[in-house]
Amino acid sequence: MEEKGINSIVEDLEKSPMFNLSLSSKELFHSNFLYWFGKNYSTEMGKLFSVNDEVQVFNKEEGNLKREQKYIDLSFQYENGQNVIIENKVKSLPNKAQLKRYSKDREKDICILLSLSEPKFDLELKNGVKWHYLSYEELGKRLTESLDNVQKENEYHHQIVKDYCAFIDGLVELNKSFEIKEDDCFSFHIKNKKDKKEETEYQKLEKIRLHDFYLKKKYELLAYKVYERLKEQEDSKNYNLIEFGEPLNWKSEKPELFLGSGMTNSQGLMDLKYLISKDIALGIQIQGESYRMVVEDRTNKDADELKGKLLENKLWFQFNRNEFNNKTIYPQPTKTNPYKKFNKFGNNFFYKSVKLGTELTIENIIDIIVEDVQKIENNLKEIQKLIK
Repeated sequence: MEEKGINSIVEDLEKSPMFNLSLSSKELFHSNFLYWFGKNYSTEMGKLFSVNDEVQVFNKEEGNLKREQKYIDLSFQYENGQNVIIENKVKSLPNKAQLKRYSKDREKDICILLSLSEPKFDLELKNGVKWHYLSYEELGKRLTESLDNVQKENEYHHQIVKDYCAFIDGLVELNKSFEIKEDDCFSFHIKNKKDKKEETEYQKLEKIRLHDFYLKKKYELLAYKVYERLKEQEDSKNYNLIEFGEPLNWKSEKPELFLGSGMTNSQGLMDLKYLISKDIALGIQIQGESYRMVVEDRTNKDADELKGKLLENKLWFQFNRNEFNNKTIYPQPTKTNPYKKFNKFGNNFFYKSVKLGTELTIENIIDIIVEDVQKIENNLKEIQKLIK
């Protein structure tokens, strides 16, 4: 989307009473709105959450529609006794581990994931539960179809629902604008431009408190593009590429490769872990613009012992590629620590890094990551020999 498109969407959302009312708690606001809608328009509520084009009759008994019970955002029954549970995601991204937790003993229920962002993982779980994805774009269409019936009952309610539809249309368009292409420059980590007369996308979205969603979305899309590239090569590799959204099994006896994303310290994060041995992984992280090569463990001792050996033997922590020419490798020695070679978190996570800047494209970065994964592949046996 062109820059003026984002400007226009942001301006419309800033003017929307519905959007401004939602700012205190985005997910809860939408769940509360749908609860209100269902209490007043039960027939239409049944249509909103129909699955596989099968419209069921909503059970109108008092107390049928529930919200925020046992971690479930919304739940109700159809007249035929069929239970329906709804997990609502607006600002947050769909989380497979969370859906697994909510799926316990739900094999006979209809489970619906209502989300602004399309999930990047399979919704059919191993326990037999299948979640049905309902996008906010589709929800908006279904609500719009209900407007005539709402207007027959109450003109004021009609205006409220109409305003809500316009509000979520804006969110849907904004979400679409966050998509990334491989020929895009890697610049979405920039929060402020040197020329303060021109605002970044981040600053525009900060005004409406969607800057964190913007970063989470961008880094998830980056991680998923890396995942797709690695998936194409999986058959010829030593590792098992874990399905996107699934956690790493640190106890695996065989190499595994994990891709994930998130936010930390107000920065977007792409996270790759290559399990080289039980409880030990080499990793690649992009946090903000920092490209990190990592060694991490779950024992609080192995990574500390391994990091120096990997560097000395040039098996990891090497930034000798054209894209990193003339870039500073961190950490740099300091007066208080002139021999410092690694940054760390705790006693189990050590890394060296460079800053990517804004000149590289998304494709360039994917290529770098894939080549660094290949370095681990090529040197895996030598790396494993260094582990006591």
